[in-house]
Order: sequence, then structure tokens, then C-alpha cells
Amino acid sequence: MADLSFFVLVLTSVFFILDPFANIPLFLSFTRNFSHKNRIKTARKAHIIGFVAFVFFCLFGNFLFTYLNIEFSSFKIAGGILLFLISLEMLFGYKTRTEITQGEQEEAEERENVTITPLAIPLITGPGAITTGIVLFSRATGIFDYMLFFVAIIIAFLLSYFLLLQSEKISRWLGVTGLKVITRIMGMLLMALSVQFVINGLQLSGLLV
Repeated sequence: MADLSFFVLVLTSVFFILDPFANIPLFLSFTRNFSHKNRIKTARKAHIIGFVAFVFFCLFGNFLFTYLNIEFSSFKIAGGILLFLISLEMLFGYKTRTEITQGEQEEAEERENVTITPLAIPLITGPGAITTGIVLFSRATGIFDYMLFFVAIIIAFLLSYFLLLQSEKISRWLGVTGLKVITRIMGMLLMALSVQFVINGLQLSGLLV
């Protein structure tokens, strides 16, 4: 049961932070001049690149902390604060500035190839996703947990990819209001997760018993 809980936690947390519903309007905007075939190709390549970057930081994030002499408890607290800011912006219904700025969006709309930036990084795998991945990966305690972790993130990225493939249908079906409502719900759940990250970090540092 504990293993199932870990699987569900990873799947839901990563899916929420990928935030595909908020990415749909941006994806449609960036690929508005693409053919249907090129739009599918762009979504697939962006998710592959984003997934590789995500896995890299999950596997080697702790080595970077050791090299930079950063305590993991400090990273948990900082990560929780970052996720809180992202979730707060999601609750207000606009794409978080920690992932993409207005200038980056306007520049991306003028370029034909937007696969790597901003789609793969930072829209799909941004600082919030990297933070979430590193923290959750650190919770794995055995080979079975690691297997569950990778299965969960693969499913989360596949779901995000599928939703982008259906972006036109979803946009017409939900409308602008529907997409904003879903983003706000995800923001609320992500906010609760960010608070838990901070609490865990304080406990790990010994500042909170």
C-alpha cells in the first residue's frame, strides 16, 4: 500500500507540475502555422527532450548539491517556496513567470522552431518540474520504489503529450474558462504539496520537530 501511495504521489505531482492544460493555449499559439503532422512531431520531440532533462536532474541533482555544498534540507525548503510561487500564479490563472516571460513568449512566436525553447524547456520541464522530480526521487528507498518512480513519470509525460496532441479539441471543448478552472485546481493541489515540501525540509534540518 505504501508503494502504491508513492506511485500515486509521483504520478499526480509530476502531472500537476507539467501543467499540460495551461500549456495548451501556448502550444497552439506557437504552432499555429504548423501542419497537423508537424504539430504532432513538435509535441513528441518537445516531450522527449523535456523527459531527458527531467531524468538527468533527478539522477544527478544530489551530486550537484554535494559539489556545491548545499544541504538537501535547504533545497527542499527552497523548492517548496518555488513551487508555492508557481502554484500561487497558477491560481491567478496565468502562465507562471518562473517558466516563461512575456518577452520569451513573443520571441518564440516569431521563430519557426520552438521545440527546445520554450516548449521542452521551460514550459514542460521548468524549474518547478525539476525541483519536484529531485525531491520525489530522493524519497525512493529501494529498487522497487525507483521502478515505480520511473513508471510514474513516464505515464505523466505520456499524458501530457497526449493532451497536447488533442489540444485543438480540448481548447474547443473546454474553452478559455474551462482551461483556467483546471489550472486553478492544479494550482491549489500544487500549493498543498509545496507546503509539505517546506515542512519536510524544516524537519530534515532539525528546525522543526
